[in-house]
Amino acid sequence: MITLKTLEGKEFKIVNSYDELSLGQYTDIIKLSESKIKLDGIAADIEMIALLSDHPTELKDYLWNIPQEDFNELTSYFDWVADNTILDSYKNLKPKESVMINDKEFGVIINFNKITLNEKVTLETILADTSDLHKLDVAFATILRPIKDGKLIPFNMEVFDEVIKHRYDVKLMDIYATLAFFLIGEKKLTTKTTKPFSIQVI
Repeated sequence: MITLKTLEGKEFKIVNSYDELSLGQYTDIIKLSESKIKLDGIAADIEMIALLSDHPTELKDYLWNIPQEDFNELTSYFDWVADNTILDSYKNLKPKESVMINDKEFGVIINFNKITLNEKVTLETILADTSDLHKLDVAFATILRPIKDGKLIPFNMEVFDEVIKHRYDVKLMDIYATLAFFLIGEKKLTTKTTKPFSIQVI
């Protein structure tokens, strides 16, 4: 973590590695790179660094008013953002069965055969929507569930809305392997599933 202190006494905490990056910050950076509004080099760098901070709007305003030489020195700390090979190591991590977010436990669906039709259709509907959510955000809020009495709370839009609020509170490395696994349509083949019904043909 980088602490940027201004002469006026203001402090900005800025993420300085993928290990510190939240899922929300990561998706914000992706959306910046995918934006139809292409920013020039300096504007894009300022936007990116601001998104990594605890006060994005204030930091962005501050960075526009510092000398070029000082800004160049600052950007040298963020070469890691463009290094996607770091993320490849996260994909190889074992998906977690639960994640602690703000001292609250959330269960993770790691057997995607258990995704119900309602969940699948809801996910596809939200992904097709022109909302501000990124597909990683949507997947996160679909496969994470609050735990109550030792069981995952059943999926509905209220649960989705509750979970999506925590995307800035969870570390990218804690959930990335599961999200990547989910979005490319792979399944955990080593786990057998039990059908919720039986069929008897007479």
